[in-house]
Amino acid sequence: MAHHNTVFAQMLKLIPRHEFESLANQHHAGRRLRKMTRWTQFVAMATAQLFFKWIKQNLKIKRFLGTSKNAVLTQIWIAMCVYLLLSYIKFLNHIQPSLQQMLRLLQLNLFERRDLLELLKGDPPEPRISPNQATLLFS
Repeated sequence: MAHHNTVFAQMLKLIPRHEFESLANQHHAGRRLRKMTRWTQFVAMATAQLFFKWIKQNLKIKRFLGTSKNAVLTQIWIAMCVYLLLSYIKFLNHIQPSLQQMLRLLQLNLFERRDLLELLKGDPPEPRISPNQATLLFS
């Protein structure tokens, strides 16, 4: 089995490190900040940007219900847990729809009485006909 680096690591390899350092020197960027080189600062900032872009695209947090640090972190943590649980369900059951489609289905059917896997796999529900539905009862 071939070993592959992450896409992010491969992208970083495309940036010539010596050119990065010379550009940072030309623009008088700080040499070190809390024992971090400019390169590690750049990598950390790029990682943070990608992480928050991922959060905005995938977790669908429209607004935070609280403003304290604890409230925001709790809501991000809950959204990540839901995302991971859905990913795990998708993996285990070989479900075809994307995670965004699965989230949309759950939002629309949250309080419906349906089998979860049938809903996510796209199987139509069986019609439930009450025995008294077709008859009119006059008393």
